[in-house]
Amino acid sequence: MSHVRTQIAAALAATLTGLTTSGTRVYVARELPIGQSALPALLVYADEETVEPMRTANAWPQTLRRQLSVRIDCVAEDTGDLENTLATMLLEVETALNASFAAASCSNLIPDGLVLAGVPAPERDAEGERTIGRLSCRWFGTYFTAANAPETAL
Repeated sequence: MSHVRTQIAAALAATLTGLTTSGTRVYVARELPIGQSALPALLVYADEETVEPMRTANAWPQTLRRQLSVRIDCVAEDTGDLENTLATMLLEVETALNASFAAASCSNLIPDGLVLAGVPAPERDAEGERTIGRLSCRWFGTYFTAANAPETAL
């Protein structure tokens, strides 16, 4: 079994698969696994995580409180309306995660859900003759594991 943070990213990707703009092009990765023909696409990955033990006298294994940052990147080719395409993708992501989180497969991993923490300005990158845009949104959530079982959410 994989670490809970990996399970969370996979569950989010499953929840986001099938959106209107990105369709099935949802990847658990920081970079696109294939060429530009796979756009528009969503990239879902676990980012920073802080971990602190829950202080319980004489308790072993310790319960760990983990605050995870997850990034969901909207990636699209500039075909003349890049800003609008990225904004539409963000709208679809926010709507999907907030409307269906309780029913999503990640609700048992992050019981209190995810909170959108920020969306910086879109980035542009020229690759050959094409320009690729990326809009990265950052989400936060808290989950718990035993110190000796990071593959099982408590």
